[in-house]
Order: sequence, then structure tokens, then C-alpha cells
Amino acid sequence: PTVGGGPLYSALATSYVLRDLFTPTLAAGSVNNTLAEPGGNGSASQRTRNVTDTNSKISIAGALLDFATGAAANDGLWYGTFSREAGRALLATLVPSDTNGVPSVGWDTNGSGAIADALTFAAAGVLNAIPNVGTAVAVGVYTATSYQVAVILRSTGVYLFVKGGAFANWTLLWMTAAGSAA
Repeated sequence: PTVGGGPLYSALATSYVLRDLFTPTLAAGSVNNTLAEPGGNGSASQRTRNVTDTNSKISIAGALLDFATGAAANDGLWYGTFSREAGRALLATLVPSDTNGVPSVGWDTNGSGAIADALTFAAAGVLNAIPNVGTAVAVGVYTATSYQVAVILRSTGVYLFVKGGAFANWTLLWMTAAGSAA
């Protein structure tokens, strides 16, 4: 296999159910009901951005989804429903601007509120695992730098991985065998 445009890359690039590179540029308040770009192989409803943006602070610019200062708790971006499938992975890059917000990345059972299975970059620089809509469990610390997150579904439960900051390599932070919702 080769990296960047070779056969392996081509095979992987066509295997996405959903891929969102956050283009084109969209002003705050106008991200809701737009389609993920380039999209992937999922249905239009799976690729539609569903946004809760209480204070009209979520925008897209420079291939980044931006939650400006002043966003309300549980504001966020959700996509349509996917069937649960062991091994289905959610991959995201997160760049917290500081350690005072509470951004989360994960799988949810509905399109609002707190995320059901997530890695949360909590206040004061604490990384929390949120398993199966349960109580947050401190699993590490973070700083205002770039992180890659992988939340991988099991037939029951999830695996939570992170790479970035003090985590030079992909690191398993938490796994659970609880939860089997779509």
C-alpha cells in the first residue's frame, strides 16, 4: 500500500458512510440542514448536519467547524441515524481553544443534549469518558492543542481512543460493554 492517492487510500476513501471536511464556508447560524462535504456513501438524511445553535455561534471556516465563545451548553452538531455495527468508527480532530469549554465527541441516541457515549474535554483540562449516558469518569488531562479522537462501536459498548498532546500514539482511554442503542 501507498500513502496519499495510492490503492489503499482509494479503497479507504470510498468506504466512508459519512465524511465531513467542513466545507464550504458557512456563517454562524447557517450550518443547520446543510449536507456534509464530500459526504460519503450514506443517505442524504445521514449526511445532513443537524445543529443546535442557541446563540448563533456555530460556523464553518477554513475547513473547521467553529464553536465561538458564547455557545450554550449542549449546543452541537449531529448527523442522521446509523444502525449500530461493531467496528463502526467515528473519527474527529478537535482543537480546543482553551481548557475551559466542554466539547465532546461521540455517538448519541438522539439529536440533542449530552452525548450518550463520548470523550469529553471537560473544564480545567480534564478528559472524561462518558459511557452509556452514565457518569463521567476522568481518564486523563488535555491542553489547548490538537487531538484526534476515535470512538469505535462494539456490538455492546464503545472504545474511546485519543492521540495528541501528551498522547503521542493512539491510546485507549476507556472501553465499556454497556449500551447497544443505535
